Amino acid sequence: MELRRLIPFGRVVARPGTRRMAWCGLLLCLAGLLVRVGALQGWFRPIRVVGGSMAESLYGPHLRVRCQDCGIVFRCGVECPPADNLAVCPNCGYRRNQVDPHAVTRGQRVLIDRWAHAWGGSRAWRAVAFRSPLDPDRLEVKRLVAGNAGQVEIRDGDVFIDGQIQRKSLEQLSAVRVLVHDDRFRPTRDPSLPARWLARREDSQWTTTGSGYSFKPPPGAGSRAPDWLDYQQWTCWPNAYPGNTRCTLAPILDHYAYNQSLSRAALNRVADVMLCCELQMPGTGRIVLRLAGRNDQFQLELAPAENRCRLLREDSVVFQTACRLDRRKILVEFALCDRRVLVGLDGSTLVQYAYEPADGLGNHELRPISIGAVAADFQVLAPRVYRDVHYLGPDGGACWKSPRPLAHGQWLVLGDNAPLSMDSRRWSALNARAVLGPVVETDW
Repeated sequence: MELRRLIPFGRVVARPGTRRMAWCGLLLCLAGLLVRVGALQGWFRPIRVVGGSMAESLYGPHLRVRCQDCGIVFRCGVECPPADNLAVCPNCGYRRNQVDPHAVTRGQRVLIDRWAHAWGGSRAWRAVAFRSPLDPDRLEVKRLVAGNAGQVEIRDGDVFIDGQIQRKSLEQLSAVRVLVHDDRFRPTRDPSLPARWLARREDSQWTTTGSGYSFKPPPGAGSRAPDWLDYQQWTCWPNAYPGNTRCTLAPILDHYAYNQSLSRAALNRVADVMLCCELQMPGTGRIVLRLAGRNDQFQLELAPAENRCRLLREDSVVFQTACRLDRRKILVEFALCDRRVLVGLDGSTLVQYAYEPADGLGNHELRPISIGAVAADFQVLAPRVYRDVHYLGPDGGACWKSPRPLAHGQWLVLGDNAPLSMDSRRWSALNARAVLGPVVETDW
């Protein structure tokens, strides 16, 4: 008599071969995971940043400061601590933030991704680790800036190879940008201080809210000209503009709050700036964002009713495209960077428009950024202003040329904190084989 094993309904019995295959697959996944983790140097033995040459992207040992006026948190490097233990807030310019020089926070912990390097992870504008050309037992972290053969120059903060500017994408700019002002943190100690965003007209319909700025046109308003809200930059840095108050208007300069007591004879004007904000737009009207470069100005027009975006240089349309503007809230990133206009909506790049700067001297220094609205209700939430990293020569000059051209297989590596960094400007270019891998930030 043949006996059969009864299997309860709905239950599956795996064959022995299937079970072995499942275990083999699991073991292969675990082995791959171990190989991947093993390729992250610093996972088991911590690696920490010990200098300030990559601030504000990566921090070495520093003093953490919360502004006693606007409340923003910023960091001061131990290499150039605040004079008299009083730090100047880079956001609002308050000058009497008491600092405890003994309350030093350790440098940021990082990982070195050797796996990514082995599979082609060395790309321009990426922070990488390598062994120091001066001391092979020491690791350095810098940014890969240029890897094409040719003569390298630094001019007015930008990097050129054989006369061609080295451009960043919107994602790469976000990795190196330096915060200039965050409107979410407003000073509260002195109610007489002017706002950082001011309406241009006395009869303006812009009003200040707790989270930003609101525009509501009067009934029957038929004007087609924008009602402008202008950004005002203050002297929010030590050792500059002596005798002026913190709300004295100034251009956006290459100040590093991390280097509080580093004396520099002159700060440089930075024309490459970025505006980030969230917009709440109805189905009508239009909103205009304006950025001014050295002698150029660009306007980004967003028309929700038409789901259309236009870019104007002065008064001429240079780019237009369809885009979805019917969402309740839109994150807008609008930047001038490396002789290119960059526009991002909700994290996706919409515009990359390259241009050659106009000749002459700019006259937009004290009004570099504006927001205009026409014929509809708008909300501008949490506007933030950034600047691009501004490179200098090794002596702090605006112009520098490498003593010899880059050869094939070499990289120019620079630190984000240009006044403090020891990099390819002082020692030779880096051989590509010396790169260990990209640096991965951690919050540990």
